[in-house]
Amino acid sequence: MLIAVSQGESALKRAFPDVSVARTGAVFYAESARSASEREVHVIGIASLVGIALLMMWVFRSPRLLLLGFVSTALGIVCALAITLLVFDKLHLLTLVFGASLIGEAVDYSIQYFVGYLGAGRDLGCAERRARCVRRSPLP
Repeated sequence: MLIAVSQGESALKRAFPDVSVARTGAVFYAESARSASEREVHVIGIASLVGIALLMMWVFRSPRLLLLGFVSTALGIVCALAITLLVFDKLHLLTLVFGASLIGEAVDYSIQYFVGYLGAGRDLGCAERRARCVRRSPLP
């Protein structure tokens, strides 16, 4: 419908260059909200990525740990996207908005592991025990 309206507006502007068209209605407001949501998802995603990267570099001072944290998060995003598309055949905008807001939560597990690993020093058995604690469910 929006394509047909845009084509009609273009034809009207060619025929009458001095005329302007005012749009009102639910369809146009929904399109505007969709566009705004897409922009917000991109802004939130980029801001989260930069903020987490700066924080991890400041705390851990290791590009290797930064890369490992982002690889684990990227793997989770790819798996979630694949399962969502497999089950529902499409991805809703609200899903992207919600997912973008959870980037920090996804990185939190790798940060907890890195803290446990660095706190254990060279004792790999201790690091493995701490990794098991991170993986343990907080629910009874």
